[in-house]
This record gives sequence, structure tokens and C-alpha cells, in this order.
Amino acid sequence: MQFAGVHLRPRIRAPERWGLPVGLSLSTEYGPTRRAFDESEFGIEVRPIVDQTAGRLSWAFDPNVECSLKGGDAGTGASGMTFNPNVKASWQLGPKSAI
Repeated sequence: MQFAGVHLRPRIRAPERWGLPVGLSLSTEYGPTRRAFDESEFGIEVRPIVDQTAGRLSWAFDPNVECSLKGGDAGTGASGMTFNPNVKASWQLGPKSAI
């Protein structure tokens, strides 16, 4: 077994009592990684998340931006950052299954 590093991933979410039509949250991840596993030795990821469940349909959109703070791409502007949009949709078939 090998040790890659330790990352913290705090997440905050808008309270249900706000009555928003969609769920809103913000997730961040940061921490060091051994260079053998990632050229970015210390990085941060910021991921805003928008989601909703309407009946049996659920969807989520969470674009994330990753930035290298230490390592080969650190401090290189746009080349040290990556943008990864993520989309998920599912349909609830039963109490324990979805497609």
C-alpha cells in the first residue's frame, strides 16, 4: 500500500428553510499530494453544486475548478488551472434502484 496524501473536503449547503427551487452547495478540497501521484504537490478544488429532485427525476450540475498551488504548474496562470463540468441525471425506478 502507498500513501498519496491527505485532503480536506469541507462542504456547505444552503438550508432547506430558505425555500430555494434548487439545492445549492459549495464543496472545496485542498491538501498536499506526493509528487509520485500528482505533479501538483499542493492544490485546491472549488466545486459549486446545483441539484434538484422533482418526483422520480434527480439531476445535479457541479462544475469544478482545480488550481495547482505548488508543483510544476503552480503560478502559471491558466495553465495551472483546469475546469471540469460534471452533470448527473437519474430516474428512480424503485426504492433502491435508479438509472
